[in-house]
Amino acid sequence: VLLENGACPDAAGREGVTALELLLRKEREESADAEWIRQCADVLRRNRATLEATQEEHEARLIELRRSFGIKMVGALLLVQSPTAVPAEVLEALHLLFRDLPK
Repeated sequence: VLLENGACPDAAGREGVTALELLLRKEREESADAEWIRQCADVLRRNRATLEATQEEHEARLIELRRSFGIKMVGALLLVQSPTAVPAEVLEALHLLFRDLPK
């Protein structure tokens, strides 16, 4: 319905992933029905969805986004309050943010 009403098939979500990239990732991970994935990918391609970046380029972009966003968030948080006064929930959120970054 969205594509029929002019939605951009290459629009990316918060992490910079397009619908087609997400479908191809699910296909590689075998985490969804293969026929459903193929049908969805066909609809996106018929509506001119493209893959502009390789998987490696996309993963590098995502890592850089997480790193830069995380640094900005930690800096802002520590400016607002003392590190010893940071609530446990915030520390957990920081842990989730940083856990997937390469070491």
